[in-house]
Amino acid sequence: RVPRDAADQQAAADRVPIPDAGPGDLFFFARADGHVFHVGLVTESGGMLHAGDEEGVAEGPVSPVRRAHLIAAGRLCERS
Repeated sequence: RVPRDAADQQAAADRVPIPDAGPGDLFFFARADGHVFHVGLVTESGGMLHAGDEEGVAEGPVSPVRRAHLIAAGRLCERS
């Protein structure tokens, strides 16, 4: 089972260096206090699929605003 909360998802994931994140991995975003508040699913293009602020589910590159809060990448299952 995948945890619901972004912080719990990060805790459950195996760490992956951000530059090595690939399709299906997760990007984690945190506030200045370290609280993980957002998660995105890495896509083939190196962007992400995520629940956007106002547009609902969105797919695209990681925006500069989001990139400033990108703190980690992780993997919830083994790659075959």
